[in-house]
Amino acid sequence: MNMRFTAPPFPCFLAVGEDTYYFGSRHPDRSNLGVFDLLVVTKGALYITEEAASYTVTAGHMLILKPNKSHATYRSCDEETHFYYVHFQSIGIWSEETADGWTDHPHPHYREYELADSDDRLNIKTSVLQLPQFCALPNPESLYACLQQLLELVPQPQAWARWQQQLVFQNILQLLHAAGENEKDSTSLRLAEKVAHFLRTHYREPVSYHRIREAFSFHPTYLSRCMKQAYGMNLIEYLIAYRIEQAALLLIKTDLSVGEIAEQVGFANLSYLARRFAKEKGVNPSGYRKRFAT
Repeated sequence: MNMRFTAPPFPCFLAVGEDTYYFGSRHPDRSNLGVFDLLVVTKGALYITEEAASYTVTAGHMLILKPNKSHATYRSCDEETHFYYVHFQSIGIWSEETADGWTDHPHPHYREYELADSDDRLNIKTSVLQLPQFCALPNPESLYACLQQLLELVPQPQAWARWQQQLVFQNILQLLHAAGENEKDSTSLRLAEKVAHFLRTHYREPVSYHRIREAFSFHPTYLSRCMKQAYGMNLIEYLIAYRIEQAALLLIKTDLSVGEIAEQVGFANLSYLARRFAKEKGVNPSGYRKRFAT
């Protein structure tokens, strides 16, 4: 899942640290911490839950714990584990991705900018910064270097250091965003492949959005976007195209009537098969059989 931050204002850096756990150590359990907690593991592994979700955060991975959730350790460390942590806060609107879409969480003191007049040149343009909650880092050494920079700024004079830390933190946000884009591409592809396999397995049966949602625990709209990215077709287009291909094979290899074929490949009626088949193949089912059947 991902998080989105409407910017400006950008998320604000609060604190940074590092720690090393040994065999039997546990990350503290917390509830409604009030700030985001970024964990970046460089060695070993942390085993953390957030509500019902469980995460194994190994070396080269990151996890952001949300400010309004409960977190716990479901397994003690079984080896030496080193990690960085960064606390930060959003004073604007942040949103979390759920199975039903996006849920907004505006800061209690957030106020939208209002124009004093209609001059668009004075309008503050906002954008959305999307971060992964959990992912593998494609280039972890770059993030480790930024985190080390934050630590080195801690003992510096307060006013100067806080400004520099915020700048370094914004570099970290850029790295996390890029990691999320990389993870999103591979995750979307894996999910699309699973959906495609499900459709190829169950194409003979009625396939509803409700059934797909139950099978994958994702909204069908999101699954359709994944399918479009991977196959150039949304969920329904892929299902229909696969049914058409199976119908074409049966037309060539069997003596079944077109009506029987429609029923076998999952079309509700003959006329719908004929219409979609002609659109895809440029010829109706009977004409296709005459042309290609041996």
